[in-house]
Amino acid sequence: MSVDSDASRYDECRVWFPRHVLSQLQVEAERSDPLETGGILLGYRDEAGGEIVVTAMVGPGRDARHRRRSFVPDHSFHEREVARLYTESGRTWSYLGDWHTHPGGPLSLSLKDQRTLTRIARARTARVAHPVMVLLASGAPMAAIAPGADAIDVGAWRIGAWVLRDASSFWSAWRVRVLATRCTVVHF
Repeated sequence: MSVDSDASRYDECRVWFPRHVLSQLQVEAERSDPLETGGILLGYRDEAGGEIVVTAMVGPGRDARHRRRSFVPDHSFHEREVARLYTESGRTWSYLGDWHTHPGGPLSLSLKDQRTLTRIARARTARVAHPVMVLLASGAPMAAIAPGADAIDVGAWRIGAWVLRDASSFWSAWRVRVLATRCTVVHF
């Protein structure tokens, strides 16, 4: 999959959430705590790409596997839900990326999270060159998780978002370099 050469449009980005989607994320996070959980996000982007609006979240699915430090989603369920919501929205909502929790952990992308972003961008079926990764973290104290105004708190969870700017990362047995930009999270 070729990646947009104009990744600079994501130098500054905002991910917008309606309050009901934030509430759904919180409920799903609390339901699985202290195990990780997650799902997918649907919505749309503005023409320039820097404004991303989440209109729906989908939970993990019945066959998902939840562990203390990892989560494997029910991919078949997610594919069906993307198709259903895309159709129900009049073909305006599309897959934006993934969300998951870090219970008791940091609000930062792990190496596995970075690799997941790259795999999403390279997957033809995902149809998204610049996927979003949203994290919900509940580490304490909240102020130590992620300073700055780019995250918001929902209950005991701090929510942050990133967008992949460039999937042409280098891979080795030891490291991966992924260009992901931290976005400002906004609710409406």
